[in-house]
Amino acid sequence: MMKIDKRDYMMMQPGYPDESEADKFYFGMANEMASALDNSELLRLFGEPIVKDVVLAVTGYFQDIVADAGIWRSFCTIHKHLYGRLLPFFTLGDDYVESELNMVDVQFITWYVVECSLLDNGTVSPFHPAIADAAATMHRFLDNYYDFAPVAADYNMMADIDIYDQEQIRQVYDFSYWLFWNSYFMRHAAAPTMRSTLLEGQKIVAKNPDPDTARPLLLELNHNTMSENPTGPLALYVREWLSAIIDNKLPAQPKPRPEAKTAEPHKFYKQMMKANDGKPIRFIADYAGLNKFLIDHMGWKPDGTDSGFFPNLAEMHNFTLYATPERGLLIAPETAQYIKHPDNQCYDSAEAAHSAHELVTVHGRCPIDLLKFAFSNGLLPDARFIWDESGHLLIDNWDFLARLYQQNFYRAQ
Repeated sequence: MMKIDKRDYMMMQPGYPDESEADKFYFGMANEMASALDNSELLRLFGEPIVKDVVLAVTGYFQDIVADAGIWRSFCTIHKHLYGRLLPFFTLGDDYVESELNMVDVQFITWYVVECSLLDNGTVSPFHPAIADAAATMHRFLDNYYDFAPVAADYNMMADIDIYDQEQIRQVYDFSYWLFWNSYFMRHAAAPTMRSTLLEGQKIVAKNPDPDTARPLLLELNHNTMSENPTGPLALYVREWLSAIIDNKLPAQPKPRPEAKTAEPHKFYKQMMKANDGKPIRFIADYAGLNKFLIDHMGWKPDGTDSGFFPNLAEMHNFTLYATPERGLLIAPETAQYIKHPDNQCYDSAEAAHSAHELVTVHGRCPIDLLKFAFSNGLLPDARFIWDESGHLLIDNWDFLARLYQQNFYRAQ
């Protein structure tokens, strides 16, 4: 019988390590839900560790909804602000009630946790029968408990926080730390960042075997990771999540810096526009062609060796060159075969249908500026998930999915 470990449950609570009466209730409920999934297809397909994570995340969502803590509400509000609808993928029926318990919310969270736990992103549908069935099972449990579930007081502590009050700095920091590292909704999307931080932490410990020496270095690493990296399915920084949850403030949309309006365009941008008939994008089949274009058309000077420019790209093909006034020239290998453009002789519709989704789902696979340009201009019409018979879910949700999968690459400035 699948059983949730008490420490795993408590670690995801904002009041950890203190245990409340509400914690006892929700821990018992989580184990009931886990037991109900013992013979589920979800467990058979994805294994016990992932299903336990799903149960803990759904339990956290339920605590959030009961306490009206605002984490889930903020996600829906910001998603609607960005994309005009409360949730990606799903069409919401008349029975959907905002900020209350909804079956479709549980299904989305189940998919989100499973998806973020797999090494091969983009392979599981949010409509997969195993995900839908498990979500329905958990929703039935939650619906039975909804009217008498206790409010988890620690989830309500954010209602009393003033993020601008200097006397509450410690409370704000503690809540921020929990939100980034342990909350039910953020940590799954930030898994690549956390893995990288873990490796850095292991290096610190190896160099500093004395715990008293290592401890402040590890705390600094955790603080910097939390402060400098986005998290959650919308790739927002903790400060943005705090403003949304506590003050109901939407994250600001990026605006050009005042000086950018009059700043001189990057020299490589000017070279590209001159060499490419005023077009910011060009497609080149192989490495030899890339070097020829850079030398003969953009005027780059060879260094006298035979290695060429960017020798690390020598074995690659299907280059997309994309230039912007701010960043200059971006060179993206193994991308041109996916981009449908009148000037692109490298385009392969079958390859695009099979693998173009990787430009979105693989962390760092494609420069985000190029990804946004291509989708915004309809240059990736064949990009799709293999599980999507309609062929439009990736196209309809590409920006949300780029936020989810790319995280710090999406927010790179």
